[in-house]
Amino acid sequence: MTVLIINNHKTDDSHLKIAASLKKYDCPYVEMDGLEAGFNLLTEKEGAFSVIIVNSALIMAQKDLAKKDALKDIPLILTLGPDEEESIKPFKHTAPYQWLQNIYSDNALYSMVLSAKNEFSQRRALRREIHSRASVIGAITRGTFRIRTFEQAEALTTMLSLACPDPSRIAFGLFELLANGIEHGNLGITHEDKSRLMAENTHRQEIARRLELPEYKDRYVEVTFEREANLVSLKIEDQGAGFDYHQYKDCELSPNNNHHGRGIALARATSFDYLEFLDKGNKVLAITKFAP
Repeated sequence: MTVLIINNHKTDDSHLKIAASLKKYDCPYVEMDGLEAGFNLLTEKEGAFSVIIVNSALIMAQKDLAKKDALKDIPLILTLGPDEEESIKPFKHTAPYQWLQNIYSDNALYSMVLSAKNEFSQRRALRREIHSRASVIGAITRGTFRIRTFEQAEALTTMLSLACPDPSRIAFGLFELLANGIEHGNLGITHEDKSRLMAENTHRQEIARRLELPEYKDRYVEVTFEREANLVSLKIEDQGAGFDYHQYKDCELSPNNNHHGRGIALARATSFDYLEFLDKGNKVLAITKFAP
């Protein structure tokens, strides 16, 4: 995992603190001055970088990234000054942003880098899988499915996405909801647990371990899929204790060092026009509309 730090022509010294934080965790990084130099390097060394850190003044960089298929999935971490949150409100529902207030700990930045890298890897894997396959069972219009593992979640995401007019749009949000149901719902992994496990690089190992425990081994996530002419609806239910979803009802992609609710915000931002949690929070209804 290599991080690209794009400086704002050194109009501030935030890149110095970022570099020092990454050094502390032996996280490889490259620094470039200005967007043009940064994009030239990204194009020249395609696939070399999985996270970009830029000053919020360069937030429009995402538009340039989105123009190139090879670059558009790379997440941006934006560093914010004390009065800059207001200026980025128009981008709050646009993935794959994460942002960090100027006052942050080394651990907070590294945790955010790990989270961004994980999102990047998952997006790329889903995109490759979708592009390499076609539905082998025809156009699915409705069905109910049960899954337990991340591997099954990835396979189901691919299959159901291919039944939709825009597979990539559905895939990213659907996988987020399935992953939430497995790890946070069925397996009881808290957001704090996840941050720690990712920092220790033991996240997937802990999921595999808990899947075999007696109290979790029979739990599954049930997915009900239905496609109409220009509409896809998904009902997803896990067997966990639920959560207080009201605090995430209007959650946005916002400054959040612990990433609480980020999966929900990503699902909203990338995939679904309507998202509602039901009952005790272990059920979610997600709807996407497609142009006729």
